[in-house]
Amino acid sequence: MKDEKNINTEFSLATVESRLDRMEREIEKIRKYILWGRIVGTIQVLLILVPIIIGLLILPSLLGSLNKVGSGASILDLQKLLQQYQQIPLKK
Repeated sequence: MKDEKNINTEFSLATVESRLDRMEREIEKIRKYILWGRIVGTIQVLLILVPIIIGLLILPSLLGSLNKVGSGASILDLQKLLQQYQQIPLKK
């Protein structure tokens, strides 16, 4: 009778241990899934935010340079440069 109880106890302990091991593996899989989810989420946010931030930083200077090209001062500078170029004698 005692042997049967010991066998049943050992069997149940082995069953509990195997279930605990399985649960630990499942918990580890869940942790990895959550970690990779966070990593992928962070990368997605960066892929969206970085171009927006770069655009906001570059856009004002780009618009400023475009405004200069369209302004009268830059046209006068180009005309002066053209006149200087025309004054250079060509070698024959």
